[in-house]
Amino acid sequence: MAEEYFKKALFIDDKMVETYINLADIYYKENRLWDAIDLLQGAIALVSDNAALRHYLARIYIEDKRYDDAIDALDSVLELAPKNYDANWDLGMVYFELGDYDSAIANFEEVLNYIEDNELIFYPTALAYEANDEIDKAISNLLKSIAVNDKFPLGYKRLGMLFMARGDMEDAKEYYEEYLKFDIPQEEKEQIQNILNRLG
Repeated sequence: MAEEYFKKALFIDDKMVETYINLADIYYKENRLWDAIDLLQGAIALVSDNAALRHYLARIYIEDKRYDDAIDALDSVLELAPKNYDANWDLGMVYFELGDYDSAIANFEEVLNYIEDNELIFYPTALAYEANDEIDKAISNLLKSIAVNDKFPLGYKRLGMLFMARGDMEDAKEYYEEYLKFDIPQEEKEQIQNILNRLG
């Protein structure tokens, strides 16, 4: 059994970072989050300068909806590894979940310093700007999302919504029409077509 194997390995050498992560992963997959948290907290006490252990612990905290603990763990990851943009991504998602959109944006923008060609980063950045009532910046990020991937349907749909909310009906029509070209459920197509009919 893998769990017993990893426990024996740690008994022989209690500073094997990868073994802690492998064992925590078993606990995570079995939904034994408390066991994973306890294991990783103990590992960090022994190997305090390892960012990977802290990051994995943060992700378990997120799964367990312990967001304040996750923020503390992710902050400690960035202290050890300031260029770990995965930690910024996770922080952005946590802050977004908590409704702290300024902090979410700051972390998503930090990720964009390292990755500039991924629609899946521009899109949540846009959502955070939208939630923060910064519609122009939301639109800008959505336009970037479809610039790097013109087959990204969510970008077109959201652009239609935001242009319509801003009163730019011609632009809204353009992006809704593009969205309809994608393979989307029939019910969704009918809803968008109804919006287009209202736009004239």
